[in-house]
Order: sequence, then structure tokens, then C-alpha cells
Amino acid sequence: MIPLWLAIRFSSDRRQIRLSLPLFLLWLLLLPFVLILAPVAAIGCLIFFKANPFPICSALWGLFASLRGVHVEVHHPDTTLLISIS
Repeated sequence: MIPLWLAIRFSSDRRQIRLSLPLFLLWLLLLPFVLILAPVAAIGCLIFFKANPFPICSALWGLFASLRGVHVEVHHPDTTLLISIS
């Protein structure tokens, strides 16, 4: 399943910022563009690269699905950045 939420927390000595972004709204906004551009990309793969587009689509879906559960922490002596995708 593709990730649905993105949580970002930035904290420094003076301030702390928390941000939660609903990725499912982003997926809904991108869906019409994907539906329009997918046939064009498939034909481009077949004509220009002579590659089967179905394994490429499967790999892209796997890439997006594997983003779920990513947790990135960056620490600096006076700042911290946390990014979590779920």
C-alpha cells in the first residue's frame, strides 16, 4: 500500500515546528495526470527504449509502496529534523 501520511518535526534551540501532511490528497491530485500520461509513457518505453512497460510500472509501484515506514532522523548539536512516512 502506498504511504498516506508524512510527518515532519523540526526542532532547534529556539523553536519547534511539527507538520503533518496527508499524502492521500496528493495521490488523488496526481491521479488524473498519471491516467493521462501512463499510456504515453508506455508507448514511449516500447518505441524508444524497446522495453516492456509492465515491469517498469511494477518497479515504480514497489518503490512507492516501500516508502511506507521510512523514518529519517538528522541530528545536529543545536537542531533536529525528523521525517516519518506512514
